[in-house]
Amino acid sequence: ATLRGGAPRAHANWIHGRRQGGVLCDEGGAGDFARNEIESNAKSGVTLRGMCRPRIRDNRIHNGRDAGIHAMLLGGGLVEGNDIFSNAHAGIAVETGAALFVRRNRIHDGLQSGLFFFENALGEVRENEIWGNKEAGLQITEGAEPLVQSNVFRQQSNEKG
Repeated sequence: ATLRGGAPRAHANWIHGRRQGGVLCDEGGAGDFARNEIESNAKSGVTLRGMCRPRIRDNRIHNGRDAGIHAMLLGGGLVEGNDIFSNAHAGIAVETGAALFVRRNRIHDGLQSGLFFFENALGEVRENEIWGNKEAGLQITEGAEPLVQSNVFRQQSNEKG
């Protein structure tokens, strides 16, 4: 967890099987999280909230029982070059005024939408590959207004179950 302005460097770790989430960045935290294997957590693999601005780069975030990455309550930061797949909820969920910069990720094979922006979420979604999710590749609702440019959306599975 990164709280109250902390800025750790967490590189090449295996973060798995937690009864809560894998990584929490909160209350103005920052830091650099790169080349980690974040998998099989009970909540989101990465949770960003409370005016945080970390860099989440080149990780594998998968098989979680919630979203791969969940930004909320004005959380934000850079999410770049990650492989995000096979999560029970959205690959990336952004809500409640959070603003996330999502660039050059592979978001696939999730049980819900690849990306889900809702409740006045903001941010930018650029140069990502999104495919094979059971719901929409990108879902935007409830006053959310992300900028979406230069992404590749391939076939989503559209299977319910």
